[in-house]
Amino acid sequence: MITKAFSAGHEWWEPQEFIDLDKLLREEVDRLVPLVRRRAGEVPHRSRDWYACDKAVDAAEYTMRHPVSTGQISGSIHVAELARRIVELFRATAEPDAPVERLDGCDLSGGSS
Repeated sequence: MITKAFSAGHEWWEPQEFIDLDKLLREEVDRLVPLVRRRAGEVPHRSRDWYACDKAVDAAEYTMRHPVSTGQISGSIHVAELARRIVELFRATAEPDAPVERLDGCDLSGGSS
């Protein structure tokens, strides 16, 4: 799902593909946000981890306000942004020393997948 979202701009998609992927990505954001909020409650208030959680939730909620677009460029940007928000949420749920380099086949360490 994440890999597909990041590759959306590299191939031609039918409008329904953007709609379907948007739905899956939104479901994942909805699943992760409560986990990140819970994590924010477990770490020291105003700590680096707390701010990471707060930023991840705020960014995800902001992105979720935008409806899916089915144009090739705008749709690609939209699903990639949702995927970025999922990666950020996923990172925020992890313990500081937990290995979170890979999610859905994507390299989260800054390299390519």
